[in-house]
Amino acid sequence: MPDPTGTHSDGAIAWGTQVLTINGQQFTLEKGSMKRGTRKLQTMDGFGRVNAKVYVEDPITDTITLQVPGSTIEAPAIGATVPIVPLGGGAAINFMISEVGEETGNDAVSKISCTVEQKVGS
Repeated sequence: MPDPTGTHSDGAIAWGTQVLTINGQQFTLEKGSMKRGTRKLQTMDGFGRVNAKVYVEDPITDTITLQVPGSTIEAPAIGATVPIVPLGGGAAINFMISEVGEETGNDAVSKISCTVEQKVGS
């Protein structure tokens, strides 16, 4: 899969897929899981049979893991805008942070996990 903004690394090991700027602070996107979906609307006739249906596009959602660039960096605020370039490149899609978690592990790398949803109108 093509990398939309080049290779980024943590030391000598390639880690992230792109650099995200959130409220002026840069974070390396370590991984993401962008999902596009639909929901089904349908009507029934008098006998309870489906007589019409349409699929409506839902906002894109993403679950992302960010590398923390320094020990004094705080997690991004809920509601902050996050522009993410989809796989294959193209224009960045603006997301809004809806959930934030902080991760620590035995590899001594602190990370931030976020759930984001596409901003309406972007």
